[in-house]
Amino acid sequence: MAYHYLAKSSSSQFWPILAYLDSYKDYIFLIGPYHGHKKPADSNDFLRDFIDEAEDLVKNGIYLDNTIRTISIHAICADASAKSFILKIKGHTGYFFCTRCFPESEHVGSTCFPFKDSNSRERTHEDYINRRQEEHHVGDSLSDLIRIPGFDMVKSFPLD
Repeated sequence: MAYHYLAKSSSSQFWPILAYLDSYKDYIFLIGPYHGHKKPADSNDFLRDFIDEAEDLVKNGIYLDNTIRTISIHAICADASAKSFILKIKGHTGYFFCTRCFPESEHVGSTCFPFKDSNSRERTHEDYINRRQEEHHVGDSLSDLIRIPGFDMVKSFPLD
């Protein structure tokens, strides 16, 4: 998931939600689009219809060919700015932005994570849910993606 300007001379943005099925990886399909002159105001509003349907499909499956098929969501791929927006966390240039570990970043020409000892703790889904590192989060709410059964708020977002 990433936003795209529709034309070089326009500030209009298009935010698509795309998906594919494991067994049909050659076919990417549109789940939902957003178009506007700035990004959506709240990621939970932007993702509401997707989350409602995903939650239902994961809990109840889908009836195809006289069989109920199970559904799971393995990952959401997003660039760094879209990922921080939908997770409601610090952006990729902020301190405490890493989605996988706890150390504070440092500014050394740019924001980075210098090598630390191996005692650095990795983030978990429960750390996200419990807002274990408050500086990592933005605002007072979490992403509603937490409603989707089996979806891991840390491991289900590949690093970009």
